[in-house]
Amino acid sequence: MGNILIHSELQRHSPRRTAHSRHASSTPGARIAAICASVMLLGLTAGGCVGSRTYDITVDAKIPEPLIEPAAKTIGVYYTPDFSAYKPQEESLLGDVYAVDFGDLQRRYFHSMLEAAFERVVVTDSADADVISSHDVDFFVVPRAENFSFLTPTESGSKFFAVSMRHYIEFYQSDGAPFGTWEINSYGRSRSSFGASTTRLAEEACQDALRDMATSIIVGLPEQLRNRGLAATAATDETPAQSN
Repeated sequence: MGNILIHSELQRHSPRRTAHSRHASSTPGARIAAICASVMLLGLTAGGCVGSRTYDITVDAKIPEPLIEPAAKTIGVYYTPDFSAYKPQEESLLGDVYAVDFGDLQRRYFHSMLEAAFERVVVTDSADADVISSHDVDFFVVPRAENFSFLTPTESGSKFFAVSMRHYIEFYQSDGAPFGTWEINSYGRSRSSFGASTTRLAEEACQDALRDMATSIIVGLPEQLRNRGLAATAATDETPAQSN
């Protein structure tokens, strides 16, 4: 399983515009050139950089198997449609659009961690209190994806693509009563460097961020449950599972 990365956000700066000379030629050709330059500048300001493009990133990966002993507990979970088919989109400083399609990989990652940590996992079609209380569960959770951002190699000044993700896990008692929220911040970085395609760099960074999320769940969820008094859970193995 991937190591948790230390991430430092880099402030994005717009390119500084160069000063234009006040002394312009009065010839018709010079005036036409000046008009064209002004139109191009307005286009850059209003619509982003000329030549920007959209990158369609499809993320898939083999999910690692955690080396832990499952706790003798039953957990209920509801996956929202947005979480089950996560498709964030963001525009870079240069105007390029990155449309990322995780498909159901995010849900499969999360569910695999729950199945590894607990003896039984019950999936429901809502998080209503009456639905939760109708199932024989020790506690209930609802995961949500709230933020996705990235730094391209151009923006960070490095040769890697970096991704940050923020998730929240909402806890509920067995009777459906809310019991707090846990924030998870995950980070990932591409393994390839110059020479790899932009889509490949972005995919690797997304995969690494998901592995970081999985590590946080396996390591942090037992502590979160103990702190809330919801369930006693087994200790994890000191050596996390490694991804292939």
